[in-house]
Amino acid sequence: MADKPKTPFIAASRTEGLLVGGVALVVTLLVGMLVGADKGWLAGIAAGALCATIRISWPLRKEPWFWIAMSALAAVNAFGVTYFDWSFTHSWSGHALASLMLPDIGVMVGIIYGLYRLKCGAPAEVVAEEPPRYGQRDIDL
Repeated sequence: MADKPKTPFIAASRTEGLLVGGVALVVTLLVGMLVGADKGWLAGIAAGALCATIRISWPLRKEPWFWIAMSALAAVNAFGVTYFDWSFTHSWSGHALASLMLPDIGVMVGIIYGLYRLKCGAPAEVVAEEPPRYGQRDIDL
């Protein structure tokens, strides 16, 4: 196996946040058309939380245990959306409903961090800054 990742998490940009929001919206609309608006909103929130967790944990993408853990977390989210009675959220506003995403991301990132600590030990830096993109580099010619 290759060297362990130096950090389990990386900071995300605003553009990537918009992309995650777009994925959540597409899932919301598709699931909403198939099974109803209430389940659609919850499925979109779960999909957005999963995408955000994957993006935040991007340095771990080459680790098999990471994808196993993400598959298990996706299954738990799908089970919760499908079988939990969410009728109490029917009258919630969009902001109140979307606030369910933050604890979901927090729990998933906490689980991933715990697994990272078990497999690789304590990191020197938990969240790394994203390296500059090609166009943002300051190159002296």
